[in-house]
Amino acid sequence: MRIFIIMMLFLSSMAYANIPSDESIRRLMSLTQIQEKTTEIFVDHLMSLSHTNLMINIEETYPDITLSQYDELTLVIKNHGKNIAHDLKHHEQFKELLSQNLMAIFKEHYTQDEINAMIAFYETPVGQSIVSKQYTFYDKINNDDMSQILLSYYQSYLFTPKAQDHHDATQKAIERIIRK
Repeated sequence: MRIFIIMMLFLSSMAYANIPSDESIRRLMSLTQIQEKTTEIFVDHLMSLSHTNLMINIEETYPDITLSQYDELTLVIKNHGKNIAHDLKHHEQFKELLSQNLMAIFKEHYTQDEINAMIAFYETPVGQSIVSKQYTFYDKINNDDMSQILLSYYQSYLFTPKAQDHHDATQKAIERIIRK
């Protein structure tokens, strides 16, 4: 019985020791600049959604605006979005909330040994070179050219029989829900 208890204590301490420490995760996050990039992506997405929703609201509320007024409103809304983005990027509560969520994700997916290995790698010149290039790489994937490729493919896909089947099934589901 003693051996069983000792083994259980040993195994539970090993499992606990394998949970990454907050300090090591913070070090990795600093080396990889993941919090800064995640903030940037989040803010860009929020600005895009906000801009789209505000413009739709304006179009519905003021259907008779001129093209000139529309352009002016677009500029005002863009500036509004930039101000909010700036405030959000520098808001301590938001940064702390994001940090806590990123740390929880790291703890869920990585062991302390894996975190240590990543830290060791990202501390090297090659690791830092990869960090500096990877976000540029992701930005290029996310750029307008790639969006145009996707949009072009999507537009041609819309006219395929498979897409039409999906559309028809979705339309039937919507009608079924609305008729309830």
